[in-house]
Amino acid sequence: WLLLVLAVPLQGSGEAGADVRVIVDGSAAVGRADPDNRRGEALSLLLRLLPDGADAGVWTYGQYVNMLVKYDEAGGFWKENAAILTADLESVGQRSNLLEALERATWDRAGADGPADVVLLTDGRLDVSDDPGIDEAQRRRLLADLAPELAAAGYRVHALTLSDRADNELLGQLAALTDGYHGRLGAAAALPEGVLDLLGWVAAPATL
Repeated sequence: WLLLVLAVPLQGSGEAGADVRVIVDGSAAVGRADPDNRRGEALSLLLRLLPDGADAGVWTYGQYVNMLVKYDEAGGFWKENAAILTADLESVGQRSNLLEALERATWDRAGADGPADVVLLTDGRLDVSDDPGIDEAQRRRLLADLAPELAAAGYRVHALTLSDRADNELLGQLAALTDGYHGRLGAAAALPEGVLDLLGWVAAPATL
């Protein structure tokens, strides 16, 4: 992966003031799509390549949302700790609360002036209830309310989908509304290339 990164010209600015919030799907569905935990490897690569001085954090979500790696300055100690915490990602959630995950990771969007990048590693589903009407209401809220808020605050949402079951219509609209990137991988094996493409959008070390 590192050799591939060195061979790819990056489009990112490499500014130390970068702000990257990573949200990782921990649902059972994404666990089935990624049984070998390629998400953990991809996440490790992405975090290692953040420039020192960037602000970053990692959240996981299924039915509930958890801050896995504290949002803080991404220095050497932060990266070492992040590598340990993300080495073995669980995928046991029976639901996929995408809306709350985005809201929690962008808690400071009111009054923020960006820029910031939100990275989603997901199977692309929004599933909070057995009632389709509740899920549809969450979709509408995500696209009609939250996405414009994020765009106004300078937040771009980028999504890498790992499954052919992904709701690419939803994620494509979310990325488009926030001027972000939507990578339709279809399988976890494509994560290395997906991360390289994503690095062209988020802050990356200028030394590369």
